[in-house]
Amino acid sequence: MRKILFIIVLMFPIIVFAKDEKLIDYIQQIVVEANGNEDSMDLIGETGLAYDNTVDKNLRYVGKNPNNYVLFNDELWRIIGVMNNVEDDKGQKASRIKIIREEPIGSYAWGTSPSDVNRGWGDNEWTHSNMLVVLTNYYNSTKGTCHNRNYEEIDCDFSHNGLSKEARLMTIPVKWNIAAIDPNYFGYKVSESYTKERSNTISKRCTASNCGDNGFEGSKRTPIWIGNIGLIYPSDYGYATSGAGSNEERDKCINQGYFGVEGIQAKGWLDRQVCTSDDWLLLDHISGYWTMNPHYNSYHEAVSIHQKEPGRTMAYADKKVYPVLYLNDNVYLYSGDGSKENPYVLVGYRIIVEGDKDSIKTKNGTKLSDLSAGTEVILEVFKEGFVLGEFKIFDLEGNEIEYEEISDKEYKFVMPASDVKVVAKFIKNEENPETSVQSVLVILIVITMTAILFVASFRRLKD
Repeated sequence: MRKILFIIVLMFPIIVFAKDEKLIDYIQQIVVEANGNEDSMDLIGETGLAYDNTVDKNLRYVGKNPNNYVLFNDELWRIIGVMNNVEDDKGQKASRIKIIREEPIGSYAWGTSPSDVNRGWGDNEWTHSNMLVVLTNYYNSTKGTCHNRNYEEIDCDFSHNGLSKEARLMTIPVKWNIAAIDPNYFGYKVSESYTKERSNTISKRCTASNCGDNGFEGSKRTPIWIGNIGLIYPSDYGYATSGAGSNEERDKCINQGYFGVEGIQAKGWLDRQVCTSDDWLLLDHISGYWTMNPHYNSYHEAVSIHQKEPGRTMAYADKKVYPVLYLNDNVYLYSGDGSKENPYVLVGYRIIVEGDKDSIKTKNGTKLSDLSAGTEVILEVFKEGFVLGEFKIFDLEGNEIEYEEISDKEYKFVMPASDVKVVAKFIKNEENPETSVQSVLVILIVITMTAILFVASFRRLKD
């Protein structure tokens, strides 16, 4: 039996296994469509977004419960905002998305010390802090040794619930501003807090006669630290208020001091419930949680959010820890609307299909949200009534990627550190070619007979 093959090359527009848009561009486009103005702190329609009044004009999620949820590391995180002029570890400044974990990873001391260092009252120098040990173990999914308030060793075991490799590859190390500040100063406005967090002020060393060693060996108090993971700044909390949905009230909240404008007679945040009731970063107003910054006039205190306001706290105290990260430039939006029920699902890199998208699917539990470098991907390539004529995978530079053929329709490859393009060309396979030929002959005979009858009828009419 002779087989007849009809060659059909499916060359549809490029289709992407994700929305063809970076998350940062998607958020910024929301603002454009809502006519947001970066020169105003007004709430931008119903978006849950507003600019701050800093020199960087950051775009922030504000209000009691904005739609800023993302599914990251198979956990719920929330977007603090699009932060501008954030410098990475290579000195490059760019707009970057800042996220915070919705749930704390536990309660830990910010900084502890043995009795012969700082009188055992702890230490607020970040690079040797207990908090950095906690966060580093969480980031790397490792197990380490931390210390409690009495400087007793405790396990920091995040080997089973830390960040996955795929999640880490979506983040970027940046320059964190860890200048020492004093949020308790009367008249301290949110914008002033933002400025002071980025100053060169450092915390003090213990100078009392019974200090013992006035810091850990090798410690260096610095206003800047470069790393992968940190905590929020006090100003992040302040700028997250919507003022109960009122532009006028939000302006008052931000442009007054945390504890008042003109001293103790003015109302501060503690008294103005309109500021705190609609602030989604009020994560725990009872036991409190840590921020990134030490207290400026102390060697043993750091700043926490407690009793609804930033305040100085003994560094050895146990407070809740909410990790904060910056996403890298290659994070795309796969799906979701940002609500808690339907959070944004992110993808590190994309699989771009040149051809029929429906004919190519991921298999073996591969999640499109885990398409980061080093991920093993299995593709099922199949189209009913067709056979695969050509199959190739390329990286972003056009280099062909090697793959393993598991079966006649399954192919495995390792995701590179870039998008990949999959080219699939199918050949239509006619299962019954003779029947097709016979059908064509029948059609031709019918046409011929019809023509003959038509001619005969025409001649009779003419006669």
